[in-house]
Amino acid sequence: MRRLSTKVSGFTLAEAAITIAIVGLSLTFSVKVLKSATITAAHTQHRKIARELALQTLGEIAAGQWWEEIELEHQGSFAENDYPEYEWELALADEEFPTYDEGAEEDWEQRPFDSLREKQEREDDYNRENGIEEDEEAAEPYERVRIKVRYPSLPGIDTENFLVIERWIPWVQVYGPDEDAEVNEGALDESELPGAPTGN
Repeated sequence: MRRLSTKVSGFTLAEAAITIAIVGLSLTFSVKVLKSATITAAHTQHRKIARELALQTLGEIAAGQWWEEIELEHQGSFAENDYPEYEWELALADEEFPTYDEGAEEDWEQRPFDSLREKQEREDDYNRENGIEEDEEAAEPYERVRIKVRYPSLPGIDTENFLVIERWIPWVQVYGPDEDAEVNEGALDESELPGAPTGN
C-alpha cells in the first residue's frame, strides 16, 4: 500500500525576504510620488494666488488708486490681503527690479512679450515708409508698469518662486492728472481780461 505524502510546500526564507523587499520598494515609490504630487499642487496654488494678487494690484493702478503711493512705495507685502508671505515689487518705465543681478544676461524666453511696443514699432515703420508724420497730440501717453510677486518656495521645486506681469497703463491713471498743466489751462490769458491793453 502506497503512503500519502504529508509534506506541505511553503515559502522559503529567501522568497519571503524578496517579497518584503519588493513591497517595501513599492510603498516607498508610492509615497515619493504622492509627496511630489502634493508639492507640485501647492506650488501651482501659490503661483495662482500670486497671479491674482498681481492682476488685482495692476487693476488698482489702472483705476487711479495708487496716485499717492506710486512715487513712494515700490515694494511691500500683501499682508493687508491676508497673504503676508507674498511680496511685491514695482518697476515703472525702463526701471529694473532691485533684486535683479545686473551682471547676469537677460533670459529672453522668460521676458514678458511687449505687445504694445511691438504694435507701436509696426506703426512707426509704416509711417516712415509712407511719409506720414505722427500727430503727437493725438497719441495718448502710456506708462510701462511691471509687478513682480514673490511667493513661498517649496522643497523639491527647482523653478523660480516669483512671477512678473507687465501692463501698459495710461500715464494719467498711474501718476494722476498733471496739476501744473491744469493750472495753466485754467488760467485766463491777460489779454482776454476786461480792460487789458489791446496793443493798438
